[in-house]
Amino acid sequence: MTRTLILSLLLFLLAPASHLRAAGDSGSGAKTPVADTMNIMLDLNTASYDELVSVRGIGPALAARILDYRSGRGSFTRIEELLEVEGIGAKSLANLRKYFTLSPPPSPEAKSSTAPHR
Repeated sequence: MTRTLILSLLLFLLAPASHLRAAGDSGSGAKTPVADTMNIMLDLNTASYDELVSVRGIGPALAARILDYRSGRGSFTRIEELLEVEGIGAKSLANLRKYFTLSPPPSPEAKSSTAPHR
């Protein structure tokens, strides 16, 4: 968990943030979340730290917890699994649901075909 948090923070610090400023920063210091201005849905199983923090209601700590959950438990199979992430309750889930979609989990054949051969 600590390793994932450190990796998430490093990715955040090293990633260019130009897409965050382009989403409607009027120079007033308040940024409009990218997901709000672009009407996009993020894949919960592939969203990066930067993408997660671009969603209204998800800050740096919650984004890191979502990534920790995903790395520890595997792919989300339902959006409702967000309720298992510390800091997300029913009200938060109701607000976040509109921003996320899920890719289907990889098939067992796909996993075995990408495994290194010995």
